[in-house]
Amino acid sequence: MAFDEVVKKKMWYVEKFLPIECPKCRQAFKAEGVDYSLLFGDIVEGDKTVRETKGYNIIICSGCKNFTARFPLESWQVGDLQRAQELVQQGFVNLREVIGYGNHTQDHHVVYAQLPAVHVQGIVIE
Repeated sequence: MAFDEVVKKKMWYVEKFLPIECPKCRQAFKAEGVDYSLLFGDIVEGDKTVRETKGYNIIICSGCKNFTARFPLESWQVGDLQRAQELVQQGFVNLREVIGYGNHTQDHHVVYAQLPAVHVQGIVIE
């Protein structure tokens, strides 16, 4: 089967991670590229290399430029925008449109980590 014959579909992606806000300036981390950026590389001995992290990644706050370790908790990729918006109402963030190919055209729920007895509360600023 050629790549152009693979089924593709517009999907919606949301995620939950800790921390939910910058620990330095308290800006909420709701949208990648707006509130924070992912750090994909490092300069090691003069060469740019991909940062190898296990179980976390590094983000940079767009407000104060603070570097923070981000720990993914769970994510959803769904085919219905209304369902994605409901997930945002349940505390998921970073709603974005993606293209799913093949068996990724079905709804996916991934749990990366579950923290027992942890309850995260954030301040909603409107």
